[in-house]
Amino acid sequence: LNCSQLLDLADKALYAAKETGRNKVIKWGQDGKTSSTDDNVVINLNERKVESSDVATSDQVQISLLQSKVEELQNKLSESSEDSLNEQTRNIDPITKLPSQLIFIDRVDQAIAYSVRNKNILAVAILNIDKFSRINETMGREVGDELLREVGHRLKEILRHSDTVASMMSPGQSGPLFSRLKDDEFALLLTGMEDLESLTYIIKRIQDKFEGNVEVSGNDVYLTTSIGVAIYPQDGDTAEILIESSSRAKKQAKTLEGRNNYQFYSDIDNQMIMDQMQNEIDLRNAIESHQFVLHYQPKLNLKTGCITSTEALIRWEHPTKGMMYPDSFIPVAEKTGMIMEIGRWCLASVCKQTKLWVEMGAKDLRTSVNVSAQEFSSSDFKHNVLSALKENDLDASHLEIEITESTIIADQDVAHHLIDELRFMGITITLDDFGTGYSSLSYFGNLELDWLKLDRSFLLKAMGNYRSRNIYSSIVKMVHATGVKVVSEGVETQEQYDYINDLNIDEVQGYFIAKPGDADAMTDLLFPDLNKKYNT
Repeated sequence: LNCSQLLDLADKALYAAKETGRNKVIKWGQDGKTSSTDDNVVINLNERKVESSDVATSDQVQISLLQSKVEELQNKLSESSEDSLNEQTRNIDPITKLPSQLIFIDRVDQAIAYSVRNKNILAVAILNIDKFSRINETMGREVGDELLREVGHRLKEILRHSDTVASMMSPGQSGPLFSRLKDDEFALLLTGMEDLESLTYIIKRIQDKFEGNVEVSGNDVYLTTSIGVAIYPQDGDTAEILIESSSRAKKQAKTLEGRNNYQFYSDIDNQMIMDQMQNEIDLRNAIESHQFVLHYQPKLNLKTGCITSTEALIRWEHPTKGMMYPDSFIPVAEKTGMIMEIGRWCLASVCKQTKLWVEMGAKDLRTSVNVSAQEFSSSDFKHNVLSALKENDLDASHLEIEITESTIIADQDVAHHLIDELRFMGITITLDDFGTGYSSLSYFGNLELDWLKLDRSFLLKAMGNYRSRNIYSSIVKMVHATGVKVVSEGVETQEQYDYINDLNIDEVQGYFIAKPGDADAMTDLLFPDLNKKYNT
């Protein structure tokens, strides 16, 4: 007998031992028979015949053998099903049922190989749902998953028949292939286009048709997208590089003003991204090296002719670029979260400087600080304000907080509550840049404000035609009727000043009064007699 035969006979003997009770040993003899320790069972394995006082033993052995085979087949079937399921999971996104990233990369590589042999354009686009994280946070992940499924469904229905989304396609087939990469990012492979105009048309078609309401769990969600596009071979020669390039372009599209933007990747775009990264590094160094300074622009009280308020304006003394204004670095600070640190510094610096002016005799002076939506919505904002006042022993009546319309609209209930708390503390609240944003009188009527600042662009329109003048003056009357005071900014000429003065506006701000200057320049404006004393 060879090894395999011996193992087979030993295996059969083992089953016989199991069927004759516990703690039994079956020995296989040279005559081809086996015997148990109590000699009650004798099995001739060569003849496959069982002799026993118990006739049922033979049936039990056969049943046991069959059960063993069934279990073995079941295990193999289970392993095969698990492997098949794992393979399917790797190929199909479980939520949207679109091809997975693994399949997408494979299709892009195949399309690249095919594209080498023809002159058609191949592009990879990354589509991102605007404000998706907020939907997840407010409505829950299950609603977010349902939204992702609706997105996949909508994407399929957007395109015309020739652009139908295919779950799988041959590399030479024209038309797009959709895939969900991760979170709310969808990838799109576009092939078979002859020029950039065709590619741009498809991107615009997707974006325009995609925008709109979609019902998710009984809620209407308004959807817009940001799309980044990379083209083979100038933006990358592998699937991974094309995906990365289009992802960078998508990030840049999200930084553009408004929503529903798309951006093509290029060397210029890449340089802009590199510049942005350097700006972030420089901004961090500015915080650590104390490169920020505050300039102050006064507001003239038209009734008293005195300066009763001043606005703090941040400046960045860049070591190589010189003096930089807020528009060039505040958006970066907000995007990176560094605005929180900068905001705390502004509050502390303003309170410290204002305390000095109050001690010098400016008993009724208010100093205003511009606060971003990110700062205002932070749970630490109220604490930061209180800390700045307490550390500098400054009464709250000397601090003014300026917020924009968009800050309030972001979360009206929270904004209203915080405004009430700050005003209760004695802090002045001003609605800034009225006339540039939503300018909704409905939410303005529900706010408890102290001041409303009319934007310079609104004043310019009023100076340009009679109708705009009527609108401007009507707003002033309406605001006064609610008990809120009005400050007009951007006043630069005598004509503008005279017009503002005739409207009974409370305060005026602009170059006609004074340009922003450092703390020393502001001190000279507040205390002209003191300045004359030292000069003489």
